[in-house]
Amino acid sequence: MTRIFNTAFESELRSLLILSVFKDLALSLVQITLLDFITIYGKSFGVSTYNLHGDNTFRFSEYSARRAMFKKGLKRGVLDGFVNVHYSPKSGFLYKIDSTGQEYVKSLSSTYKIQYLSILKNTKQQFGNKSDTELLSIYNQKSLRHTEE
Repeated sequence: MTRIFNTAFESELRSLLILSVFKDLALSLVQITLLDFITIYGKSFGVSTYNLHGDNTFRFSEYSARRAMFKKGLKRGVLDGFVNVHYSPKSGFLYKIDSTGQEYVKSLSSTYKIQYLSILKNTKQQFGNKSDTELLSIYNQKSLRHTEE
């Protein structure tokens, strides 16, 4: 049986969904990982009425593993010809979906995709203009509040 969940393949797909919504921007690994985290746990960040992956007491401990998996997923996206990577000394590596990636995202069909994109649009409205540092600060604040609860 092929494993899909918590794999580079799943991270590639979610990266493509994020990059398709942010198609006019190039995003960093940190931005992509945290925008995904905020989308998945939307209730915790006020962008959804529920957490897409359910309620999880240990969700804030997932970030480093998720970041590593998204790094692999973005690498797959580049190798599959869906994502372009750019480097600048100031910003580091930035990722942007290309037209092949956009077409691939359009071809995907699932209830999960619809739900994810719906929450992601709210995430973009609230957090889409945040830098790596700002997103990490928001994540850290929520993480600290969560441990106090």
